[in-house]
Amino acid sequence: NEALYVPLRSIDLISKYHRNDLTENIVLDSLSSNKWIKNKEKAKKRVILREYLVKVTPAKKSHLSEARRLNRLLKDPIASYRVCDLSPEVLAKFRDRRLEHGLRASGYDLQLIRHSLNVARAEWGVTLQSNPVDAIRMPPKPKPRERRLKPGEYELLLSHAAISQSWFMKPLIILAVETGMRLGEMLKLNWDDWDSEKQTLFL
Repeated sequence: NEALYVPLRSIDLISKYHRNDLTENIVLDSLSSNKWIKNKEKAKKRVILREYLVKVTPAKKSHLSEARRLNRLLKDPIASYRVCDLSPEVLAKFRDRRLEHGLRASGYDLQLIRHSLNVARAEWGVTLQSNPVDAIRMPPKPKPRERRLKPGEYELLLSHAAISQSWFMKPLIILAVETGMRLGEMLKLNWDDWDSEKQTLFL
């Protein structure tokens, strides 16, 4: 059977529980295999999630956090359903069960399931009349909150950061507070962005 081979750089994206081989490549039960070539809608949801994990997730900036969510989903009972059996009722029960772990957890999982099904329909030949996730209510988004440091908290934060094993924690906190930069912006910085003569940092 034709199989999907995962390059070595993608090995860390797949949990040990779902690895079939750790030699040169990992062979997955792929949608492109002869097993599912004629009945892709009967493939189990985990097949699509693994395909998504290998083909779509690595191109995202948040690939590490998304890979962790996908690896958790792969172990969830929802992954054992055939794609054609993923009814709105089944997904609504999954949503309510995941709500016990928080609004974000439930929402993120449903978004991944919805997008993986959309990609499977558009690009991988999976025949579905509609996406069942679109037929259910999504969890409400958590209310945004504004949190400002109280008197003495900044000094306390710096004192703990100074004794942290992560030596860069204290300067990162100072840089964030003094400039208002986001974490992603700070992590992308390199010395070419710094003009020592003008004492200017270019983002």
